[in-house]
Amino acid sequence: VCSIPSSTVHSDPSDCIVIEDKDSAKLEVRKVIVPANDSGLFNLLVSGNIKASNVSNGGTTGELVYDDGNRTVSETAGTNTDLSNYTTAVECRNGNGTGSVVASASTTSVIVPLAESTDVVCTFTNTRKTGTLTVVKNLIKDNGATQSVTDFGFQVNGGAVIPFEADGSNVITYPAGTVITSVTEPTAAGFTTSYNECSDLTIVAGDNKTCGITNDDIAPQVTVVKHVVSAHGGNEVAASFDMQVNGANAFYSNFPGSESGTTISIPVGAYTVGESGPGGYGASLSN
Repeated sequence: VCSIPSSTVHSDPSDCIVIEDKDSAKLEVRKVIVPANDSGLFNLLVSGNIKASNVSNGGTTGELVYDDGNRTVSETAGTNTDLSNYTTAVECRNGNGTGSVVASASTTSVIVPLAESTDVVCTFTNTRKTGTLTVVKNLIKDNGATQSVTDFGFQVNGGAVIPFEADGSNVITYPAGTVITSVTEPTAAGFTTSYNECSDLTIVAGDNKTCGITNDDIAPQVTVVKHVVSAHGGNEVAASFDMQVNGANAFYSNFPGSESGTTISIPVGAYTVGESGPGGYGASLSN
């Protein structure tokens, strides 16, 4: 402030220094993540400068002070976070976040107009995208098994056993980016187990991965051992005799006897074991 005329020799109005009393604007950037327990980390920026790094749900830059004018508010991915796994929305409100909307966008940045004495809060909301894994049970019972699909279960990444649904199809929702190293099931006695597309899966947003687990019941087996005792001058051997396994569901005949045993697979049912061969020998059976 100065007065004219001035006591300073050769003074002029242009020599005056005008001091303007100007109110500042306040700006805060906050982070909301859905769901709240998501592990994502984000950096919050104003005009390209990081004001808060690796923040999780509820993170904030705190209140910042700026002159009036436009400011670009933005976010970037923090440690081990991929922005493509999230939807993004930002809304900026005056009145310390409770007043009118001054800027909004569905992108990772927005231009915020700051006027004198305004108090603006910008909130970035990141919602985790999801995908699904469908685990399908294929149960083959061609050898007499009586179990149903609900008697089986599976584990994802070695976790707790999840029982199969009655229709043999379980749909599980996971956050986008989840890595599934393995889907396995506990050992099922009496069945072989095979897997199709059940390991090293990455759940992609909007995608559905399918893992198939097949159980096939194992046919029963019987081992027939032929033992020949020639204590009274006989010279026959086990292979001199023809063996038979007879049942209502199957008939296996005329395979040579074996001292080490012959194993055959048979359907479920009741059977008798017999033989034919040289005379002069008495037969006895043992289980």
